[in-house]
Amino acid sequence: MHIHFGQSFNGNRSMTLPDSLGLQVLGPAGLLNQLETHLGLLVMLPTQSERIVQYRNVLNACKEKAFYRKSFELDELGTARTLLQWRDTWYLHGWQGSFDTGASEQLATMAEVEALAVTTVARCEGQRLKAVLQTLEVGGIVPILHISLYDELESFPLAWRRVLERLTCKIVQLEPAAKAGTLLAQLQVALQKPDTQVESLVWQDDSSIRVVQADSPLLAAHWLAEDVRIQASNRLLVTGAHTALLDDVFAAVKLPVQGLSELSAFRPALQVLPLVLQQLWKPVDVYALLELLTHPICPIPRFARRQLANLVADKPGINAEFWRQTLTNTKDIEQEQMVQALAAVDLYLLGERYDARMGVPVTRLGDLLSKLAHFFHVRLISDKPVEAHAYLAAHRQCSVFIRSLEALTAQNVTHLNERQLQQLLDQATSQGSEHGLRQTHVGAMKLADSPASVAGSYDEVIWWQPVMPSLPTNYPWSPAQLKELELAGVILPLISEKLKNLTDTWMRPLLAAQHRLTLVLPSDEEEVHPIWLMLKALCPSIPVIKLEQVCLTQQQPRSLPVAAKPLPMLKRWWVMNPEEFNTVREKDSYSSLSQQLQNPAQWVLNYGARIRASQVQAIPDDFTLQGIVSHRLIELLFNTHGTSALNWDETALASWYEQTFNDLIDEEAAIFRMPGRHNACAVFHDLLYRAVLTLLKHLRVAGVVNIQSEYELQGKFEGGDLGGSADLVLTLSTGEAIILDMKWSGNYHEEKLKTNRQLQLAMYGEMYRQSGNAFAKPAYFILSKARLLHVHEGVFPDVAALTKETEEQGPELWQRFLVTWRWRQAQLLKGEIEVASEAVSKHLALEIPPETGYQLDEPSDRYNSYKHLMGWSADV
Repeated sequence: MHIHFGQSFNGNRSMTLPDSLGLQVLGPAGLLNQLETHLGLLVMLPTQSERIVQYRNVLNACKEKAFYRKSFELDELGTARTLLQWRDTWYLHGWQGSFDTGASEQLATMAEVEALAVTTVARCEGQRLKAVLQTLEVGGIVPILHISLYDELESFPLAWRRVLERLTCKIVQLEPAAKAGTLLAQLQVALQKPDTQVESLVWQDDSSIRVVQADSPLLAAHWLAEDVRIQASNRLLVTGAHTALLDDVFAAVKLPVQGLSELSAFRPALQVLPLVLQQLWKPVDVYALLELLTHPICPIPRFARRQLANLVADKPGINAEFWRQTLTNTKDIEQEQMVQALAAVDLYLLGERYDARMGVPVTRLGDLLSKLAHFFHVRLISDKPVEAHAYLAAHRQCSVFIRSLEALTAQNVTHLNERQLQQLLDQATSQGSEHGLRQTHVGAMKLADSPASVAGSYDEVIWWQPVMPSLPTNYPWSPAQLKELELAGVILPLISEKLKNLTDTWMRPLLAAQHRLTLVLPSDEEEVHPIWLMLKALCPSIPVIKLEQVCLTQQQPRSLPVAAKPLPMLKRWWVMNPEEFNTVREKDSYSSLSQQLQNPAQWVLNYGARIRASQVQAIPDDFTLQGIVSHRLIELLFNTHGTSALNWDETALASWYEQTFNDLIDEEAAIFRMPGRHNACAVFHDLLYRAVLTLLKHLRVAGVVNIQSEYELQGKFEGGDLGGSADLVLTLSTGEAIILDMKWSGNYHEEKLKTNRQLQLAMYGEMYRQSGNAFAKPAYFILSKARLLHVHEGVFPDVAALTKETEEQGPELWQRFLVTWRWRQAQLLKGEIEVASEAVSKHLALEIPPETGYQLDEPSDRYNSYKHLMGWSADV
């Protein structure tokens, strides 16, 4: 067996071997596996997550006087991960598991811990290499005839050097591949000379070196796709940043996909477990709840999660009884499917929630994770490879998590807090998953995911987006401790040595090019790779081709400048065939009629064209939620207790209010329970309580004898049927009726009453009259200010009436509305639709209704979701 071996060769795709048995390209993981297989040392290895849990148990047993005690008490798994990384690094560089007498406290403690860990923690790479070396020394035989090393032996960790020295190895020296006489050949020779002997090179345009740059990686990807389509040759692609984008462009232009998918923890399938775990904590995270319900992969059946997502978006909280009732009433769902859906909802959403600091029982986690793993397991047989790939990644994530929980259970751990759970989740999702659609296609180029994995020679080497790499960092130990480690046999390379070895690997792509080297530099906004600085130092006059300029030249006929197209202009009038839309609806409300009067263009787009915004659910803002909760609480008060609530003392009200307010917050506005929202919730609580207390006082003093909440109104007018719902309809002892509209806030309601412009209340009053009653009087109650607004002296004795600026009342306002409505209808019947938006009014005067009609408000686009469809600049 002949092995080509390099420290960065795991998964290497840059080398092409002849068709022959016994030839392999291996990295450290592959070669160690081969050695253990042939020496009989191969065992089932646990995941790193399980090893951390094992080491955590050892640290816990030794923590009483240990230097890490305080850190361990704050973050057990994080401390275990860090210290495990220390001992793994030491073993890889020659540690034997102990220190001489007199070692510093930290190292002595680590040796004490290791005395227990060596038999209870799964072996690390260094320990596995030590076992391989011991077996080789006593006569163990492996069928490896020769190993070609593509890294200097001194650059390997000590444990690897000791093993490699027992095998037949030969260093492969990478020689310059370019033909003499070209600038590329001169550059390759210069790169191998010491710095003191290098002279600047003179630029020569012989096509052996190209350096291109674009302001965006997207343009660079399209240029490269066009270039590799035209220039067919033996190429090597060395990748840097934005690799997934490059594959997206290749796929879009029908070129072979290179398989450049980046590992990501944010693949949809890997997001399910974190979202499920978020449902274990209280208070409920309504954003995570909605994300789980709208996620494309979810253990809750589709019909159920769609309905629940709508409920949560409308009332962001958890109302278990209402949820179950809503699902049970779903039509066309089989009984078995309904039972499964309700069970899933109970398991993942309605189970007990726990305090994040106290933690969740490990038994509860185990049950939850086993069922989630089963959900993915049964979907591994999907006939769609991409889906099966995603489910496999998620199942592996759950399996790793479950094995860690089992190890913790064996250590008598009963609860895990939020921090510990997040640590386990990070470890179970450490590398993420590949993109299922980004598998390498036939015809793809040779590929190196780092300069260190380049071997051989190629007609052209393309280095895509070489950005600043990760550089070696200082060790976390003091100079004195490093000396102690050295005395204990731990030979750690100096940072300068690691930098030199890293710099040597940067030259490999340049040395591998036979005819052409192409560098596709990142934009100036990103920090470039040091190799570009080295090239600039060797050849100061090397030009950089700007791809934006190339695309505008005649040599690139397929890239043409795009002429700027102006945005649609604002128009005061739209003219349409009136037969294309109905000017009258079957049933109108204040909302639809107000929109028709104020801005007909908005009304046409909304009710005529039925253009709707995206159906993506979103949590309402605080202002909206405060209004919803306030109305619901007062509705519950009067629907449940009616006028008897007017006789409550403050103690009785406070008792009812506390329970009802908290229930409503939990069920319909749980966002106020989330971290950082306590103060906002407390302020809302106090404001609403003051409003309810004040409202009851006003109604009691006014002598209200009947209260109807959310009163449904029906009526007719010239345009057809009318409908609406009044917040409160109050009946006084005198028989008078008052329609009280509740608003959370607003400064313009007082002005509306003074000028007799309360059109919504006038419509309600007319519908109330049509039901056989007198025209109801209008009033507003501003909840956030606990302020009652009315214009009729004596109706509310303890609240002064506003001074009206006109003698007209609600019936006159209703007649004025009809005049303005007929005026708008006449325009619509002719197909004339006025664009009465705020943007148009800044440039053009709008139509004014007849003097005897209802005068319109100043145009406002605050609630106009169609404003950008109406144009961007004035057409005068």
